[in-house]
Amino acid sequence: MNLPLISVNRPVFISSIVIFLFFSGIVSLYKLPVSLFPDAVVPYISVTTVYPGAGPNEVESSISRKLEDELSSLEGLKKINTISQDAVSLIWLEFNSGISLDSAEQRVRDKVAMAQTGFPKDVNLPLIERFSPSQQPIVTVFASSDTQSLIELTTWSDRVLKPMIARIPKVGKVEIVGGRKRQINVVADPDKLSRYRIPLLQVSDSLSKGGAHIPGGSLSVDGQEIGVRTLGLYDSLERIREKIVSFGNGESPIRVKDISDVIDASEKPKTSASSNKKNGLVIQVYKQSGANSVQVADDIKRFLEKENTFFKQEKIDLRLVKDGARLVRESVYDVWESIVIGFFLTFIVVFMFLGSLRSTLITGFAIPNSLLGCFLFMYFFGFSVNILTLLALSLCVGLVVDDAIVVRENIFKKIEQGLDAKQAAVIGANEVGLAVLATSAAVIAMFGPVGFLTGVTGQFFKEFGLVICFAMVISVFDGMAVAPMLSAVWSESHQVFKDKKNWIDTALRKFHQALDLLQKKYQVLLLYVVHRKGMVITSIIGVASVLSCSVLFLPSSFLPTDQSSDFYVRVQLPVGQSLKSTEIFTGAVEEKIKSHPSVLETLVLVGNSQQETHKAEIYVKLRPQNERKGFRPSQVREMLQRDFDLWRNNPDKAIFNAEI
Repeated sequence: MNLPLISVNRPVFISSIVIFLFFSGIVSLYKLPVSLFPDAVVPYISVTTVYPGAGPNEVESSISRKLEDELSSLEGLKKINTISQDAVSLIWLEFNSGISLDSAEQRVRDKVAMAQTGFPKDVNLPLIERFSPSQQPIVTVFASSDTQSLIELTTWSDRVLKPMIARIPKVGKVEIVGGRKRQINVVADPDKLSRYRIPLLQVSDSLSKGGAHIPGGSLSVDGQEIGVRTLGLYDSLERIREKIVSFGNGESPIRVKDISDVIDASEKPKTSASSNKKNGLVIQVYKQSGANSVQVADDIKRFLEKENTFFKQEKIDLRLVKDGARLVRESVYDVWESIVIGFFLTFIVVFMFLGSLRSTLITGFAIPNSLLGCFLFMYFFGFSVNILTLLALSLCVGLVVDDAIVVRENIFKKIEQGLDAKQAAVIGANEVGLAVLATSAAVIAMFGPVGFLTGVTGQFFKEFGLVICFAMVISVFDGMAVAPMLSAVWSESHQVFKDKKNWIDTALRKFHQALDLLQKKYQVLLLYVVHRKGMVITSIIGVASVLSCSVLFLPSSFLPTDQSSDFYVRVQLPVGQSLKSTEIFTGAVEEKIKSHPSVLETLVLVGNSQQETHKAEIYVKLRPQNERKGFRPSQVREMLQRDFDLWRNNPDKAIFNAEI
């Protein structure tokens, strides 16, 4: 198929394809999700089981071993790690790469359900979760109040604020961390229990069997059916106190208030939260899988601003502490900026070498055509706009224009030889067609295999490699069809510089004169090199060997050094530390962090959902760049880490570990 001939004879057909790619690419760009990295499916599944009041040995024998016996036979299981601690069993399952995590999760649920039949009665339902790097809080909000207690604040957040945020489009989950849920404690008096000869278990069973409305059937009254129920819901402390536990010897009822005290309190705290030394709770908002991170974060911020008056009426202070989309927004903007700068620099360089504005426009048209066409492919393949896909596009800015330059230059050469525009477009494009295909195929052969890597690394770089391949395929079409078509319908004289002199023509003439001088120097150097083959080959081998050895001294990591203006400090004390003692010690670490002039604010979370009260996490937010006195985020982290290491060497402080 002679594609240049078709494009020259059917310019409307080619133009229709170009217009379709152009506008469909724009539409696809606005529909693509935006995230920091591609969605990667990490083959990890966790099983968390809570056994209230049990020690590590009981958890291991009653929970962990039974789960291990069932889960160890799972298909595709690579490794299983188990942690048994106070009241919690945590099992991490690592599967082989390439396995369907959906089916693996279902098999895990089936195995856990089989193991549950042998669990003690008081064990909570196991929580099965898969690990995903993208499932991190997109927005973190700190709530506090000067008039309400932490219990009241938690109740309000759970009943009012949480449903309001959950209704925002694309919000997947809302979690409350560091709150205090209301709990009614019934404190029995041992002497009274002994006097009435009532076992404590009987009191517990009596309370658990009550607390609900019980259906009592129905009655027919005057031809109407009336439902009957026994009202027993605990809607006040007085109802609990009046609950009958037993009847004495004289058939007199013995109530809860006769043998115990009913106290309105809170459940035992598992986590705590504070920001800038002020206690409160944290609302962590997660987005749905595949949702646009920036859009979800912006919707949440608009919601908080819109409802700010309502929150003030409730005497609640809500403050956005962490915007998880900020780093995504800044990183994506930086790469977009690089793409735009690269486009204009490419345009200028091509113009300087070709010396023709029309030729520059014809070749430069390949850049937006290829990039926008890539967005269409990305939309159909389910990709996202992230750092790696944008880096691929920025790399393609210089690659996609090569084919058009080669074709346009040869067409221009044929025009100078006296052929008309249409003949020059067809003949010139066909002469270099094989070279264009070869160069593009070489790039595809280099980056194509990257798109088919396996494992977690492959999931990260799949989009990077395939986007480059998409762009190169479109660039071949542009070079072999669009460039000849435009050259045929938008021809120009073979004269590059106009007779009328202006500063642009003068600058181009001087530039080409410099190129001619450079060409002569290059010829002299080339003759020198050709007659000294041995020396040149030896030099190449030596330089290549030195450069190859230098790779051994370069640091390596999965991701580049994070230069974001916020980070986490993780504090770990010996196992067994209470929540209160961890709070006190973490407060001292927070003071150490806030003493640095570059730190703007902190958020402290003590404890976690695994009931590890000896662990804490401090979110640190730095001041803007112009207020940091020249300190980069990496320098601040290094300085704080050195302070922690020196502090830990103190015998009084040697019990903790803090890592950034």
